[in-house]
Amino acid sequence: MLLSACATVAPSPTRVIEIDTPQFSGVHYPVPDALPTLAQPPPSPPDDPRLASAAALPPLPVDAETAPPQLRNAAVRDRETDMLTHAYLRWIEQVYRIVRQLSAGGAMAEPLALRRWHADSLGEMGKMTESAAALEGAFVDLAQELGVDLGGSTQEPGRAGRVRLLFRLTACVRRDLAERTRDGLDYLDARRRGIDDGQLRAELMASPARIDKQTDDLIRQTSASLQCAQLAGRALGGP
Repeated sequence: MLLSACATVAPSPTRVIEIDTPQFSGVHYPVPDALPTLAQPPPSPPDDPRLASAAALPPLPVDAETAPPQLRNAAVRDRETDMLTHAYLRWIEQVYRIVRQLSAGGAMAEPLALRRWHADSLGEMGKMTESAAALEGAFVDLAQELGVDLGGSTQEPGRAGRVRLLFRLTACVRRDLAERTRDGLDYLDARRRGIDDGQLRAELMASPARIDKQTDDLIRQTSASLQCAQLAGRALGGP
């Protein structure tokens, strides 16, 4: 359950959100349906010059067989999708552990834990985002080639439903990681300006409005990530 509380400021109503935990590939993930319906991250990140700095991060290894044009090959596309799906689930499991710690009462004790994790994970997120974007484009091309309406149901039997599912999975992963990347870059920007963790923590704890916003952001980000995890579970043959 996710809680918002602070002993140093005027108390705000405690938020309790019960979450069930289905299992995908041996890993338990809460379903997003129990979470409030909040806005998803934008389909594409707004122009942010800091995102250009991601180009300096270690890029995805690219060779003759994994370059984007080769994603037209079904075997290569399936392999890359499987690699991305497993990598994302491993990564989100680590994020989920941090969220569970915050939910257990540590959010106000260490409110910067997730932001630091985002900053530390920029390289890994950059690789997965690049892969997700390339695959997302490949599934758009495939849908056009097959005459598949990507707005249709992912539950439809056959190839059309599968293409829609994988398109929505890769788009979901890209959006999720783009927002978390911006959060990590925001944290690094503050540190480069000479604002240390103590100052960031003090600014947050002094403002009930900021605490509420951070809690809302945590809920929204977690909800979005768990929707991606559910799609990933389905792509791997889960329920």
